[in-house]
Amino acid sequence: MIEQPSRSKVFISHASEDKERFVLQFATKLREHGVDAWIDIWEMIPGDSLVDKVFYEGIKNAKAMIIVLSNNSVDKPWVREELNRGFLDRLRGKCRIIPVAIDDCSIPEPLQSTIWQKINDLNNYETEFNRIVDAIYGKTSKPVLGSPPEVARRAQLIDDLITSPESINLMSGKYTQEDMESLLLDKLEAPTLRQQALEVYLSSPSRSALVLGTLIRDTDTGIRRRVMRYIHNNPAPDLFELFNEENIKQILRDPELENAVAATRLACDLVEAGKIDRKVLTFVGKHTYWLVRKIAIECIVKLDAPDKLELLYYFKNTNYHVSQKIIREYIETNYKDYDEVQLKLAIELLTHLANAKRISDTTKSKNNALINKLQGIK
Repeated sequence: MIEQPSRSKVFISHASEDKERFVLQFATKLREHGVDAWIDIWEMIPGDSLVDKVFYEGIKNAKAMIIVLSNNSVDKPWVREELNRGFLDRLRGKCRIIPVAIDDCSIPEPLQSTIWQKINDLNNYETEFNRIVDAIYGKTSKPVLGSPPEVARRAQLIDDLITSPESINLMSGKYTQEDMESLLLDKLEAPTLRQQALEVYLSSPSRSALVLGTLIRDTDTGIRRRVMRYIHNNPAPDLFELFNEENIKQILRDPELENAVAATRLACDLVEAGKIDRKVLTFVGKHTYWLVRKIAIECIVKLDAPDKLELLYYFKNTNYHVSQKIIREYIETNYKDYDEVQLKLAIELLTHLANAKRISDTTKSKNNALINKLQGIK
């Protein structure tokens, strides 16, 4: 590819008879348009070597050569010498040759396979001049390439997601947010591809809360889990507005255990932010997965709420020793402030914990010891 600098040096090969007729005003016009036009009368002074100046300075450093073809120049030996040197440089990829015909003259054989520009009126050639300048800078009139059809864009996006997902930037303009959302919401695409697309989408600052709200109920368990974890790690008002007590209960019913964990953490975030009632946490009181119950118990204990004991009572059947310890230590820390009703509820809760299946003797003993202490107060 021929280099096109911001200001191209252009050598103008011509016959001396055409200098006053056309070349001087043409070269001047080029310079006015940012083209560094080289003609002998401007570049050479008495004592200069004609060969050195023309061949080793003018043509050698030129990024383009304009050959002015006229009845005067086509048979000039010197013009042919310049043309031959220009062809050598073109073969090396260093120089663009632009023939400009100002007469109805024969075209030299070496140029007959090169597209030339004809100027019919030397006093009025603005359109032709602009074409010559565009040729110098490698510009064309070809329209700007528009966006490919949606199918082609989708295919290219999929290819990029597979080969180089780290290179995708929704802010660069190659793909739009809508391109990624369309793929994400298309459940016919492969789950692994959609999950890869989700990672790219979540890294973009332009993610849509509405789209994430749809994906959190997706049929793919991996997508549901990733969205819940994203919201947990990136809490934002627009994301929290997606939820209410009913839909968070639906999410908490997720049969996939890791999803249930993510859903419980998200429910805790919403409770702590005051977006849903804290009683929603009791919904997992009978969940079969110990980690789900533990997360909810830890969340309840941290709340600034007067009914924490009542909420913990929903977890009376938990047998995980850490969860039992959290409840027991909470009661032991606060029992002195309990009224008679609360003491009775605490004893009942501890009794259930002490009688839970598959707990160690140590855990059972600690629960019974605290029960005896509370009964002594009564």
